[in-house]
Amino acid sequence: MELGQLLADRFLLLARVGAGGMGAVYRAEDRLEGGQVAVKILHAEGEDDRRRFARECSLLASLQEPGLVRYLDRGASAEGELFLVMEWLEGQSLRARLRGRGLTPRESIVLVHRLATTTGALHRHDVVHRDLKPGNVVLVGDDPGQPKLLDLGIVRPSKG
Repeated sequence: MELGQLLADRFLLLARVGAGGMGAVYRAEDRLEGGQVAVKILHAEGEDDRRRFARECSLLASLQEPGLVRYLDRGASAEGELFLVMEWLEGQSLRARLRGRGLTPRESIVLVHRLATTTGALHRHDVVHRDLKPGNVVLVGDDPGQPKLLDLGIVRPSKG
């Protein structure tokens, strides 16, 4: 993907903001609704990666939990690369916050409670996150009371 590329005649890629083993995340402009969004683009190595990505998209689309990043859209580029569009979150990762000024005991209690509520919601849908770590939690507006859980790429059903 290249900066300036338009996906689905709607999402204009503005900046690459992260990358992992399976793909990259871009900040993009939603030309239809206005505002900024996050676009995760899969660099599939095989059918297993594509299935995992499809599962992540379907799961996010089906869950409306305040502690999960919000699903907006999905599709494929002209080159066939799959993409997932999510809300753009202003804030910092929990990892960055812990490396910086850290959290007060009260902030820690609130954060753990909110994350437990979100993971509990996943469990009620028979899903285990499997990659809960500070880098996959964004503190919206730098507020530990408003964590958003990211990256459902390696989730597994908790039953059967």
